[in-house]
Amino acid sequence: MIKTLPSTKDLFEAGVHYGHPANKWHPKMGQYIYKQMLGVHIIDLTQTEELLKKAANFLKEESSKGAQVVFVGTKRQASEIVKIEAERAKAFYVCNRWIGGMLTNVATIRANLKKLSGLRNRLNSGDFDSYTKKEKNSIKKQISKLESIYGGIEGMTHPSILVVVDPKKEMTAVKEAKKLGMRVVALTDTNANPELVDYVIPANTGSIRSIDVVISVLSDAVMSGVNTYLEKKAEAKVTSKEDVKISEDSKINESSDSKSDSKKLKSETQKN
Repeated sequence: MIKTLPSTKDLFEAGVHYGHPANKWHPKMGQYIYKQMLGVHIIDLTQTEELLKKAANFLKEESSKGAQVVFVGTKRQASEIVKIEAERAKAFYVCNRWIGGMLTNVATIRANLKKLSGLRNRLNSGDFDSYTKKEKNSIKKQISKLESIYGGIEGMTHPSILVVVDPKKEMTAVKEAKKLGMRVVALTDTNANPELVDYVIPANTGSIRSIDVVISVLSDAVMSGVNTYLEKKAEAKVTSKEDVKISEDSKINESSDSKSDSKKLKSETQKN
């Protein structure tokens, strides 16, 4: 279940309301700004609270249908939070570096994932035991580098939703997602353009506490939806097995009845 959504007081205490300096704002974020104070824009937390709830409900609903969600946050303040929360929600993530074409250049991404899997399997199976220490270290570095970039998207097949911390920072990812018709949920600060975001969550994206309080709610929503999806899948599997058993039992009974009728007919024929 989604945990209790943070109130405006909770959001305020986490510093979600702090925007960027007024001279660095994006005019299209004006509708989400409460006021300017000491040269800094202050975000309207009543809107943040409502829009966070809307985004969380959307993620829960879509995840319950099997939608694959990708969390993206490569800036220093977001990286570790994104990794932890995405893994908790059984979702995919990119937290160190977004490689251009990560969503659109499927062939290259699959080749790199295959390379990562191959090197990892060979290392674990002892294929490199005869290599020198220097060669082994070089291979381990290759694996570590590939894992840092692609480790969070292993197994991803049909992503349909992107959850982004700072669409300005992750503009390449956002544009790729929109090109594929994916929907974007984003923590959007006062200096970012919200036009490419489907579910805007006005929030301070420069604070660890601010990012954590929002992303944890979105993670809860995805986790709740994923659990519902897996439960439905398990129930469908059980039902399918029961249907097969009933069908097999029915065939056995029909066969038994048929044999019985055949014997009865044969017996009557012999009497005549």
